[in-house]
Amino acid sequence: MPAPEVINEALIECLPLAWNIGVEERITAAYGSDVTNEVKGLYEYAVRRPVDWTRETHDQATARVATEIGDAYPFLTAEAIEKLAKCFWYVWLF
Repeated sequence: MPAPEVINEALIECLPLAWNIGVEERITAAYGSDVTNEVKGLYEYAVRRPVDWTRETHDQATARVATEIGDAYPFLTAEAIEKLAKCFWYVWLF
């Protein structure tokens, strides 16, 4: 696995709210394919968290997902966790 600080930096600097055209290439150009694979896996983990919309509001679900991300990936910084939680928020909102 690439160094945690590199993964955190790539998440914060290169990941938009939605994985779109060009994201993979941008991360790979700056950090290499191993980091790209890690970031993509983290992104997918975040946006695919299950939600029961009959029991949670959008804000509640986003807060829960942020906690789950931090618990599952303790090497992530608060800023990287917030970025991934915002990705979850964006994907479910739009």
